[in-house]
Amino acid sequence: MRNVVCVVLPTYNEVDNIKKILLEVFFCFEYIQDFELQILVVDDNSPDGTGEIVKSMMGTYENLHLLTGKKRGLGYAYKRGISYCLQHLKADIIIQMDADFQHDPELLHVLLKNYGLGFPVVIGSRFISGGSTPCFPVFRRMLSIFGNVLIRKLCRLHGGPCDCTSGFRCIDAELIRACDHEKLPGRGYSFTTSLLVELLRNGAIVKEIPITFHRREYSTSKLAVFDLVEFLVTLARLAIRQYGCNVQHLIQRKVQP
Repeated sequence: MRNVVCVVLPTYNEVDNIKKILLEVFFCFEYIQDFELQILVVDDNSPDGTGEIVKSMMGTYENLHLLTGKKRGLGYAYKRGISYCLQHLKADIIIQMDADFQHDPELLHVLLKNYGLGFPVVIGSRFISGGSTPCFPVFRRMLSIFGNVLIRKLCRLHGGPCDCTSGFRCIDAELIRACDHEKLPGRGYSFTTSLLVELLRNGAIVKEIPITFHRREYSTSKLAVFDLVEFLVTLARLAIRQYGCNVQHLIQRKVQP
């Protein structure tokens, strides 16, 4: 029996990208024979007709699904989408992926190959050898690098991943079930950081593969000032939680006979 892979694609106003990205994901899985593919598009009621395009394709592809709802941020979209995959699509593996071609669908087989080698979390990394961000302005690149350094330092991820904010990931579903992902902090982009920190706290073994973070083919980035502020707030909450866990662990060691 093949493992069920659920590719979760959050969308908002991706009318120029959605059909093409779906077709490319389906094409890539024609050469990945060891897994059963399910695709879930989580659309935040895009006014440009993104959801309608997905609906029109669902008649052709029975393993394509659509989940709609109010626009509340990337984090909420992922929480809803992951829960749906676990409860209704019987997912064994969750793949997080953007719908705007900044993540290359051709690397899906590399994620799954490394998963098959015994790594329950595989991250497409922009900041290891071979990875790159050619479309990033200098300020955006330095901000991303500094943010990742903060995550590793404040959350005590010693020897942790180089790219803690990457949104291109392959994750074992059982690990996600252990994380209670719906209660993790992060309404927007910072949810990906919260999820990774919680996965590592639950003992996840992580493998990073190099990726090139491409320029958007159409539309514009949805990263806003709110996301940067929320990232810092979420990071502070994660650091406080980690500090509390460490203190509790030390107390337990001291009271042991």
